[in-house]
Amino acid sequence: MSRLSLALQRIAITWVRLPPVALAAFWMSVCAIAFSLVAVAVRFAIVTLPAGEITFFRNFGALVFLAPLFIRRGRVVVQVARPWTAATLALWQAISNLCIVLAFAVIPLADAVAIGFLTPLIVVALAALLGIERVGRSRWAATLVGFAGMLLIVRPGFQEMPPETLLVLASATVTAIFSLMVRNLGRDHHPDTLVMIALGGSLPILAAVAFWSWRTPDLGEALILIAIGLGAAIGQAAMVRAYAVAESSSVMPFAFLQLPATALAAFIAFGQAPDLFTCAGALVIFASAQYTMRREARR
Repeated sequence: MSRLSLALQRIAITWVRLPPVALAAFWMSVCAIAFSLVAVAVRFAIVTLPAGEITFFRNFGALVFLAPLFIRRGRVVVQVARPWTAATLALWQAISNLCIVLAFAVIPLADAVAIGFLTPLIVVALAALLGIERVGRSRWAATLVGFAGMLLIVRPGFQEMPPETLLVLASATVTAIFSLMVRNLGRDHHPDTLVMIALGGSLPILAAVAFWSWRTPDLGEALILIAIGLGAAIGQAAMVRAYAVAESSSVMPFAFLQLPATALAAFIAFGQAPDLFTCAGALVIFASAQYTMRREARR
């Protein structure tokens, strides 16, 4: 056996023996880096290409790159117990992705990512308002603190707030609805089934949006679109694996790596540097989300 084979065998053995939290940390770190690079690539693409077209190729590329994974799963991926309920995932996926792509054209990337971390807090608020679960005072307080962190970032009244900020909030809210639907459907569906439905089902919706402002990309733009699809596929696959091996409360701190990764990438690519208010607001949102996730894990 060659030295390379022995080295690979040792790596495989070490990988299998890693504790779940370490595996989750690895996968979520991969997810954070992948999605941060997707954000930068989208910012490059949105300069010349319509948002609908970029969003379409984001999901189409992710579906193509993840196709081998779906095929390997076999029949379990195409077993849909509640087709009409599962089909709504496609709508939420399309709206969320389209909103965030539109926002990336104007909002600093670090700000958009930081505000996006409101999603787990919005999940709590929606679950309470829709009567899905009872929410105590401490979790409501954590949710309000998280929204205060968002206000610290946008500082309405103290600086000009682009209307695209509302698109980031809309994306976070729709993603929260998506999460609640996945939580519900996850009881009788394989996770990869839900990913396939969300990505594949969103394509007709996004194709209709892209049709009205279609612009055939040149070679450079096509390469950027391919990179966006590949990054989205890697991020999606890594995120599913992270949440599959560890509790959400353990994964959340590593998910937060997306913010510094995006801030660094945005600074290198565009010279965008997050200010003190963005950093402070992001830490407040993260602390609130982490507290909420730990409360849910204990429950």
